[in-house]
Amino acid sequence: MFRLLLLSTAAAALLSAPARACEADTADTAANAGEHLRVLYNGYFFGMRVMKASLDVDLDGCGYEAASVFRTAGLAGFFKDSEIHADSSGGRADTGLAPLWYEHQNVASKKNRRIRIDFTDDDVVSTVTPAFGSMGQPPATQDERFGALDPISSFLQIAVHGGDTPCDRTVPVFDGKQRYDLRFERVATKDIDVRGYEGRTIKCHVYYVPISGFDPEDLAEPETYDKPIEIWLADTGSGVRVPVRFRANVSGLGVRVDVKSIERTPLDAQSALAIGSADQG
Repeated sequence: MFRLLLLSTAAAALLSAPARACEADTADTAANAGEHLRVLYNGYFFGMRVMKASLDVDLDGCGYEAASVFRTAGLAGFFKDSEIHADSSGGRADTGLAPLWYEHQNVASKKNRRIRIDFTDDDVVSTVTPAFGSMGQPPATQDERFGALDPISSFLQIAVHGGDTPCDRTVPVFDGKQRYDLRFERVATKDIDVRGYEGRTIKCHVYYVPISGFDPEDLAEPETYDKPIEIWLADTGSGVRVPVRFRANVSGLGVRVDVKSIERTPLDAQSALAIGSADQG
């Protein structure tokens, strides 16, 4: 299941970067004009659509706000029904993103658990309601949490601050309980033709590396982590790279997620962040 959830995050933290607000006398007008990016995805298993996801991002030179919705349709023996709403907000610097907070809730779960992560100057603190029965064996330490990104910001970091080599890096992630690394490796430059994009992409492998905060039942078989998730990144034309295809194996069978559409609008045309909706055809 962790591999399918990772596929939904359409898209190295430096917590010394500025918060979302910029000083008016130092902010560059053109660089901070900003845009709203909306990306829709469909996921397929055995040729059947089993997942829908959306990602909305307000992005300017000062900071970012992101909202994502991820839904799966249950397929007996493989996936559970889920509807996850996740939001993230933070600041930007030339060197990377600096998340301020992240919230995550699975509204399809009986527990309706909400996870909140606050990024302070010297720690990364999670508040979980209702609480987990365990924070992992062993739980993530303060040193392991500090410097990590939330799940949304981890992919936005690659999308926005990837540079010429977006997939030659390891990104530390903390999701409120589990601390893991996403190790990106560049594979090749590829042309791709999917419903929502046609053109040149950078193909990369992503390896999921558990660090701490995992209970035994949270972990897959060890050999699972040796198999990468494949990801194709496309430039939207504004210097922001968008994942346009993901591919992974679940129980030895292939799952594919393709972009359905990519929309860009000037940020000043948006009255507020459009909370993502995965209601799509």
